[in-house]
Amino acid sequence: MKNCHAVSISMQENLQITNTIINNNKFVNKYQSVVKKFQFLIIYIWLDISFAAEFLTCWNHALTKQCWETVKYIIRYLKNILNYDVLFDEFQKFHLVEYSNSNWKTNLQNRKSIIRFFIKIVDESVFWHSTK
Repeated sequence: MKNCHAVSISMQENLQITNTIINNNKFVNKYQSVVKKFQFLIIYIWLDISFAAEFLTCWNHALTKQCWETVKYIIRYLKNILNYDVLFDEFQKFHLVEYSNSNWKTNLQNRKSIIRFFIKIVDESVFWHSTK
């Protein structure tokens, strides 16, 4: 996906996985490998893909074509933010802001809720957590 078209948000809005499950072990292994790399990126570099990566791990053993399309979408997003940096200006006031969000049983597959929050300092995300 070296020459892919970059996107500005990390995951499609209102994504629902509804396609038929793919039973190809080679494809499943490839999918799991990429999702595992996303989880590494969350820990060390990019917190903003944490919700999307966590969402994809739910489909590790029952993935569909939509799951793979979502993986490629996240890669396109990462291409867009590849050269972003977090810079702190010594004269800027440091404001700590926390946002939270939850949904109530919107996942049609398992009917579970997801609660998530993130913390920003000077308009930059520094921590993100999501729980099913």
